Amino acid sequence: MPTPRRRPALPALAVMAVTAAVLGLAACDSSDPDPVPTQTCAAYCATLTTNCSATNAQFVTEAACTTYCTRARAAPEFWSLGTEGATSGNSLACRIYHGGAPAVANAALHCPHAGASGGDTCGGWCENYCDLALSACTGALQLYADRPTCLTACAGIPSVPATPNAPSGDSVQCRINHLGRASAGGAAATTHCPHALVTPAAGTPCT
Repeated sequence: MPTPRRRPALPALAVMAVTAAVLGLAACDSSDPDPVPTQTCAAYCATLTTNCSATNAQFVTEAACTTYCTRARAAPEFWSLGTEGATSGNSLACRIYHGGAPAVANAALHCPHAGASGGDTCGGWCENYCDLALSACTGALQLYADRPTCLTACAGIPSVPATPNAPSGDSVQCRINHLGRASAGGAAATTHCPHALVTPAAGTPCT
């Protein structure tokens, strides 16, 4: 009876290659969760609500923050996504940065930067004002023909940096506040776009 022939052993390098391939497939198992994205409205608002509360709160609730942020990122957007870690610029990334560790270290300083108005850091006052005006007030509610016209007009509006989310008073911050409300569209736009004019009607909030 003939003696069975033995299969030659796999070379060591081949064994290592097979092992690496198996491990690689295991690492790519579709059941593994994907990393949680950090530059999203949900992540931004959760962090902001935790780090900016009481007198430093930028939105009434986390839900209000999410609604506003979602609108800001919709088309036509008035917050760009930005580059993660950005410390300036009218972007979500800038607001996420300032609402994170900087807000923990100094909430009074950094929470306004992370809020809707950008606190003259995540976009200048007039940059935020005009982005909002051109995106939130359209059609019959249009306030300006174009961005240069808006920026020229905004230069004449008083600025009160100490009140970045002012609901009333003659300031660009008040007008940004009401344009933010107008961005919800519909009846909100009809009510709040006129409040953001350079010279609002007497008796309205930003006078």
